[in-house]
Amino acid sequence: MDYRLGFTQDPGLEVLDTLQTAVNGYQEIKTVTARSGLDIMKNIKTSFNYGYKTSSSFDQGIEKETVSEDYFPMGDTGDEGFPFPSWTVRVSGLEKIPFVDKFFQSLSLNHSFSGKRDESYRDGDLLTSSYRTGFSPLVAVSMKFKKDINSNFRINTSKSIRNQDGGMSQEEQIGYSFDLNYKHRGGITLPLPFMENKRFDNNIDFTLAFEYSDSKSKNKQVDMDKLVTGDERSNLSIKPRIGYSFSDKVTGGVFMQYQINNNNTTGERKNLNYGFDVNIAIRG
Repeated sequence: MDYRLGFTQDPGLEVLDTLQTAVNGYQEIKTVTARSGLDIMKNIKTSFNYGYKTSSSFDQGIEKETVSEDYFPMGDTGDEGFPFPSWTVRVSGLEKIPFVDKFFQSLSLNHSFSGKRDESYRDGDLLTSSYRTGFSPLVAVSMKFKKDINSNFRINTSKSIRNQDGGMSQEEQIGYSFDLNYKHRGGITLPLPFMENKRFDNNIDFTLAFEYSDSKSKNKQVDMDKLVTGDERSNLSIKPRIGYSFSDKVTGGVFMQYQINNNNTTGERKNLNYGFDVNIAIRG
């Protein structure tokens, strides 16, 4: 029973003296997972997830092992943290709050965290260790206004640490995104002489997308006392678009995209793109 449950590697079977075998290698994987959720209130829901995994192998006289688990890193090298589950939090129904209900049909918030520890060993010696944290999102707001306007706002952050051969590298990133969408549905009726008036239904979609991200990396070699800044990058993108539906067969739109890319090595670069498109559906 212990063998079936994974508590021992010995199946407990009788071995014949006349049978001789040689073990050239093996591989063993152990995984532990735990999941839970809690509804703090009717409109506040949380979930938690923890995982731990080890993989061991022995081949040609070399023993290797990797360890991975949900973790909350702390300190410069990340190893001062502790095992901790990832989590998500969702708050809905905020449109029911007095005064807020005058403007929104729906309003919700989201937040999540995930952290990881990964280590690799060879013959019992630590080779590399890496740690990752991510708030994706740190905060996200989904909004639906009462005048056919939808909007989303989101902030993501992440940090990674890698330790190897006495050195260390870090990378941090933060990103913002915002989008706005407005739809207008209507049409016009054209008076036609000697014929029945003709109505043309058409829709106008206006969208605006904004994205900004900033990242930087740091490194430290064995003989260095502190981290040295490496790459620093930032990207900005603004993209408005107006789409028009002339009928159920003819659609089109115009768009523009403005981008700014900045790098501490290559400098700043700006791009402006614009254009239009027309789609005609031909049905037999």
